[in-house]
Amino acid sequence: MANRVWVAISLFAIVLQLVVIRGFDIRAMLLFCGPVVVALFLTAREPATRGAVLARVFLSLIGLGLVVAKVPWLFPRLGGMAAGLPPASDRALVWYCAVYLIYAVGVVPLHLLTSILSQHKKGEPAVLSVLTCRLGLFTVFFLAPSALFTIVVRFKFIPVL
Repeated sequence: MANRVWVAISLFAIVLQLVVIRGFDIRAMLLFCGPVVVALFLTAREPATRGAVLARVFLSLIGLGLVVAKVPWLFPRLGGMAAGLPPASDRALVWYCAVYLIYAVGVVPLHLLTSILSQHKKGEPAVLSVLTCRLGLFTVFFLAPSALFTIVVRFKFIPVL
């Protein structure tokens, strides 16, 4: 648990640098801090559910991004969040945005929709119908390639080959 809290604190320190450069913006706080705080709360669940495991992976990927940010030759063109940020901080925030997009467009909807379909299969009451879940899954599979393309092109997320 201490590792995950340390990752969150490290990311929040970088976000504070962004606040100093751009000024306080509630949207940036919600983007960078909200999902991390939710993931921290989800990881505390015992026994670990599938959502808690996905939250741990989310925080681990952010931690990996903090390491990648310090190794500029690994993703040499990664960056472009804010002009005044130190390069490692800029790279870390761009990495976070990439992980966030992957989770927001793919992982979380897949998790929620398949969980609801599982409830239907078990005969339990569910919040969404089977048709809505299937249409949602179709949408996720339709949007996922364009989200990945956006991550690669917009954030210059191309490793050294």
